[in-house]
Amino acid sequence: MSIRTFIANILFPLRCIRCKKEGTHLCLSCAMHCKKPHEAPHAYIHVAFSYKDPFIRKLIRKFKYSHLASIGKTFGVLLKDLCIEDFASWHELYPHILLAVIPAPSSGTHTRIRGYNPSALIAKHMMDGVDIPHTIYMYAITKNPLIEAQSMINNRSKRLQNIKGAFMLTDPQVIKGKYVVIVDDVTTTGGTIDEIKKLCMKAGAKRVSAYVVAH
Repeated sequence: MSIRTFIANILFPLRCIRCKKEGTHLCLSCAMHCKKPHEAPHAYIHVAFSYKDPFIRKLIRKFKYSHLASIGKTFGVLLKDLCIEDFASWHELYPHILLAVIPAPSSGTHTRIRGYNPSALIAKHMMDGVDIPHTIYMYAITKNPLIEAQSMINNRSKRLQNIKGAFMLTDPQVIKGKYVVIVDDVTTTGGTIDEIKKLCMKAGAKRVSAYVVAH
């Protein structure tokens, strides 16, 4: 944990951003009233909230740019509610096929500044306590450092073009024959997740789904 993250967690105690209830950055009751997305970019991408919701947008910005790492646990718990039935149903049908959980990569520069990869923190807390056999591969995907950050591009077509060939698998064998679960904080066009999915399917994944906080 970076010094900035440590200080941020002290300055911003755990209180619901809507009702100010202590113990979490967004309580389950308030989460139920946050805006949901009309549709995800792709059917296999499951999204918890709409990025247009002001409370969700504020939390994500604090998480990514104000070093408030504890929000990762809040998002992870909320995504767990979204995915747990799917995981249980899959495991019942295919108990021999393991889950491979892959956080979307963050650039090395951003990770060093924050002291954490937002998607990796969310994935960790999303899978905490899940007793279905799984492994979180924190570094399964690497990002080309020469690729411009998607957040810096506003044009949809340019974002989709920019992301092509931006990623590579560090070890394709950890993907082969598994149900791959991609975790991310925000998706706009779905381009990043779709590129990762293509890599995983090419490496022999049996199925790929994605769970995202906001779209």
